[in-house]
Amino acid sequence: MGQFIYNTIMFIVNFVFFLVGAAVMSFGIVLLANPGLMESALNSVTGYQDINYIIDLNSALSASGILLTVVGSVIMCISLIGLFTCCCGGSCLYIIYAIFLGLIIAAEVAIIIVLSLNYTNMQSDVQKYMYTALTQNFAPVQISAGGITYSTDSGPAAWENMQFKYGCCGANGPQDFKSFTTWKTGFTYNTAAVYPPSCCMQIVQYQLPNFTSQLAGLDDCILSTPITLNYLNTKGCSVAVMEVVSQYSYITNIIIVSLIALEVIILQLTVHQYYVVQREKVGGYA
Repeated sequence: MGQFIYNTIMFIVNFVFFLVGAAVMSFGIVLLANPGLMESALNSVTGYQDINYIIDLNSALSASGILLTVVGSVIMCISLIGLFTCCCGGSCLYIIYAIFLGLIIAAEVAIIIVLSLNYTNMQSDVQKYMYTALTQNFAPVQISAGGITYSTDSGPAAWENMQFKYGCCGANGPQDFKSFTTWKTGFTYNTAAVYPPSCCMQIVQYQLPNFTSQLAGLDDCILSTPITLNYLNTKGCSVAVMEVVSQYSYITNIIIVSLIALEVIILQLTVHQYYVVQREKVGGYA
């Protein structure tokens, strides 16, 4: 009776494990087939419009989609072995299943460790991708008669919104706008400007201003002078993006830890059932 109960519990847990794998694989397939859905979700979460103009989401989502599809498929295969083991029993099946589970748990723990240690490299990659997007898509707001006119193009609008709303400047910092000057094409407000107006601090920060009176020291801010630093946002937008990622990374951590916990439970049940089968064999031979 005890073995039947353990087998039933193990079957249910493996079935849940199978459903988790199916969900992970399905999510990966959706990312590969329609990355626009995730882009829309990220727009909602981060508040950045047209975020693909700020960072190369298509490449990142494609890589994530492939990874999730593979991981989900592996989880489903392992859980099917577990379900088969529950139905057929046999000490060899329990050993094989336990080995597979142990390898998966070790791999997941290794991934968590690598991601934790690789945070600096991740931030460096984000900076690189964002700088490329900045040089390709940025254009400054236009200023006339004290009013601020925003670009109607998606790329420039995405960068303008980010810099104003998150108090950041460039991908790595204000120095980005010194390393490429094509952004100044058509900027007639001040041809000597070194920094765009969207890098300037606001009297009330983190809003989209409509008038220059909402900016703190606009004329001093856009010039490269000592007083400029009093009014210039010096944080790079890549830092702002990583801050948002960090805020929501706990969701991923919870999912991974929950998955590992589920796998550990299955492993314990598998080892228990293996010893039960072994005891029955010994008792049968006695």
